[in-house]
Amino acid sequence: KKLWRQSELGVGGALFSAVVLSAFAAVGPIFAVRSGLDTEQVAAFMGLAILAAMFLQWPIGLLSDYVPRRLVILAVVGCAIVTGLIAAFLGDRSILWLYLSVSLFYGLTACIYPLCLALTHDLLPNNQIIPASATMLYSYGLGSVVGPILGGLSITLFGPAGLFFMVAAMLTLLLTLGIHSSAKERDLAVEEQAHCVAVTPVSTSVIL
Repeated sequence: KKLWRQSELGVGGALFSAVVLSAFAAVGPIFAVRSGLDTEQVAAFMGLAILAAMFLQWPIGLLSDYVPRRLVILAVVGCAIVTGLIAAFLGDRSILWLYLSVSLFYGLTACIYPLCLALTHDLLPNNQIIPASATMLYSYGLGSVVGPILGGLSITLFGPAGLFFMVAAMLTLLLTLGIHSSAKERDLAVEEQAHCVAVTPVSTSVIL
């Protein structure tokens, strides 16, 4: 609760990004199979998403060092919502659209945790950074438990596209939280921000 009062977007970003990432990591292959992809296409589908998550963190993290970090987070979340909805509505029309939209969606979502971690560190004195990081990792862990359950339930109820409807809803909640927190929390000037470091809080089941 203390960290929530200091950085709503930091704690919320860890939670909601974990829900989305874990849902995709666990249920994404099921989505791909039910969408008609064969084994090789499923492998490419997941592999491209993970590569995008690796490569997008560097330029977006670098951008957040020179632009107000909260603004970057809100922009990344908004773009992730759009690409997730494109995957839901247009993914069955073209495998190229599916690969592109899902890769961008997963890559953008993977940037949320490190950005929120950097934002939270900017708001705290040095002696609170380690316990705050532990708390955010705990929040991420809770989201990682919930994500696969919601992902599986969404596909069961609404078909393959239900996965992306669910993750878009989670990210919309995060976007709303980010807009709300911007009115309450005072951010550092851009020149005072620490550098954003790419980080993956836990290895996904796909990588394992």
